[in-house]
Amino acid sequence: MLFSNSNYKLISILLVILSTTCLLYNLHFNSPWQRHQILRTNATSVRPAEDKFVCRRKVEEKIFLLADDDTLMRMNQIQLMEMYWKYINTLQVLCRNQIRLGSMKDGGKEICLDGIYKPRRPCLVYSFGSNFQFDFELSVIRNFKCEVHTFDPSHPIKNLRFPPGINFHLTGLWNSSKTNKYGWKMKSLDDIRRKLNHEKRVIDVLKIDVEGAEWNALPDMFQSGVLKYVKQLSIEIHVGERNVGDVSVSQQIKILRRLYEHGFHIFMQEHNLYSTRRFKYPYPFITTVNEISLINVNWKA
Repeated sequence: MLFSNSNYKLISILLVILSTTCLLYNLHFNSPWQRHQILRTNATSVRPAEDKFVCRRKVEEKIFLLADDDTLMRMNQIQLMEMYWKYINTLQVLCRNQIRLGSMKDGGKEICLDGIYKPRRPCLVYSFGSNFQFDFELSVIRNFKCEVHTFDPSHPIKNLRFPPGINFHLTGLWNSSKTNKYGWKMKSLDDIRRKLNHEKRVIDVLKIDVEGAEWNALPDMFQSGVLKYVKQLSIEIHVGERNVGDVSVSQQIKILRRLYEHGFHIFMQEHNLYSTRRFKYPYPFITTVNEISLINVNWKA
């Protein structure tokens, strides 16, 4: 016999100890808290420190970024949607203190209260797309006493009364000033700021929920430079759906990438379950409508 019974028992005990050590170690380093710490670095690859334990998995945690234009042109629709889904589910920056403003259902938004991002009087909030529900705006007024401007061209306002503190404008968000086929007056964000004499004002929170028109409005914001006056953005995005500007999925992803390049990094995401659709392994389902909240990491007090 190569081993006695006592040797077998000793080897068994050692194997149990080693297995338990591996399990506990991996549970610790793969816990939500540990992964959350990894995400604290803005768009930077983070390699966990090498460890002497042979059971430690050598992995490289990365924040998922969107591909360049050449790569996007070579991708099919399924590949584009998979890239979008990975991106939208990656937190790019940590906001330690968040608050929900408005309804817990559709219409409410998450904003960041960390340091320089917390709205303070005289703060300014623009809200595009209200569907004439003002729970978000009223929550802003109640919590921060901000000046609030709401924009929605979709319903006539004759004989309507608006809650105190809300400055309502029958105007929609677009890439230029025009009247669309529905007879709605549309303007760019830059045009709206000039019309309201807000050129020298900071927009503390820019909320956008405009049913697909974001894909036409955002490129104009990049070009005009107006986003440098915005501290944080809360936006509902509609990817892969038919939208008012007929913007392709590859172009939508380019716009999301440019938003990141302009310093707007995601600190919160929320899926709209009404837009659920079947997908492919390892993602049996995805949602094409999602809420994301972003802070301008280039902002300086």
